[in-house]
This record gives sequence, C-alpha cells and structure tokens, in this order.
Amino acid sequence: MAATIIAVVILLVVASALLFLLSPPASAPPPREPVELAIGFAGHERWLDALRAWAKLACFKFRTVEPRYDVLRSPASVKEAAKETLEMGKETVKHSAESAARATEEALERTTDKVKRKVSLSARRCGGDL
Repeated sequence: MAATIIAVVILLVVASALLFLLSPPASAPPPREPVELAIGFAGHERWLDALRAWAKLACFKFRTVEPRYDVLRSPASVKEAAKETLEMGKETVKHSAESAARATEEALERTTDKVKRKVSLSARRCGGDL
C-alpha cells in the first residue's frame, strides 16, 4: 500500500513537472515565422520553441505543393499560364470597374440629396421667394 502511494506521488510530481515545462508562456510574444525561429534570427524563449520551429519546417518540407508550370520542358505550359493570368487580369479589371461605377453612383446620389436639401432649406428661409 505504501509503495502504491509513493508511486502515485512520484507520478504526479513528474506529470506536473512535464506540464510546467511543456506549457506555453503566460504572456506570449507576437508569433514569429518558423524560419526565423529555426535559424535563430528571432531568438527562442525556450528549447521547446526551437524544437517546435524545426518540426514546423519539417512539415512544410513534406507538404503537398501546388502544381507549377514547367517552363523548360513545355512551351504549352507557359502559354497556358499566360492565358490564365490574362483571364484573371480581365476579371480583376471588370470587378474594379463595377465597383468604381457603384461608388460613383452612390456619391452622385448623396450629392444630389444634399443639394436638394440645401435648396429646400434656403427656400424656406427666404419665405419661398426665389
């Protein structure tokens, strides 16, 4: 019975020490880029931060990458990339023009309303004599 109590107490002490070592700091500094941390440029708060930074870098290395256009092997891929870029540019210009037209219409409506209010106020002040 005494051995069980001692084992439980030791287990609790070890668990609390691990929890203390692995817990994040109370006032966390602004997040830094994993590359900065791994290189040591930004500095580490603790050894665990350095280990986490290296683990994140390893995950970045094994992450799936978007397909890229192979410029050296296929001129068709360059043509396809240029075509997609042109289409995206057209869409951007179209949305920008629509947004500018809406903003201009709204500004014109607000200005017209202000002018109408000022004219009606001045007409009331002058007693209707214009």
